[in-house]
Amino acid sequence: MKIEDRYSSAIRSSNLRSNPETNQSDADVLGAAGLASKHSPLAIALLRLFVGGDSNGAQVVEHLAAMAVGKAYRMGGAEIGKPDALTLAWQVLAYHRNSTCKSCGGHGLQMMPNVPVLSAQRCPACKGSGKRSFNNMFSIERLELARWLLVEMERETAIAGPLAMARLAPRLDL
Repeated sequence: MKIEDRYSSAIRSSNLRSNPETNQSDADVLGAAGLASKHSPLAIALLRLFVGGDSNGAQVVEHLAAMAVGKAYRMGGAEIGKPDALTLAWQVLAYHRNSTCKSCGGHGLQMMPNVPVLSAQRCPACKGSGKRSFNNMFSIERLELARWLLVEMERETAIAGPLAMARLAPRLDL
């Protein structure tokens, strides 16, 4: 079972009793995630968001906005204030959570008129990719910053599980 599955189960658990004979009780998994969040708070916030433990994502957006403000300053281009950074972060998070093209439902093909069947024609909105255009969501001044945030989110998402597992690993017999 993947750590994401164990974490999803643990955040909904009604039994957080620790058992010294096991190393993957719900309390152990939550503790490991807590320890991992000290190393990468965004990674664990994303893990919690994606397993359904944080429905609105406010904690993730706060992290992303702070990162955007710092990165914009380091990029030397147009600086960004906190309100604009929050808006940018919400938009990037919304795209990351659902990038499906609304016109074709993610199939990449047009629907035939008056029939619930796909045609052989590529969707003009997404050009057959099945995804919304990320670039069209942002002004040219903010596009590079938005792309950077998206990549950072993807990187942090990829390390969340391994970080938590690393905290459990000293107690595991591998």
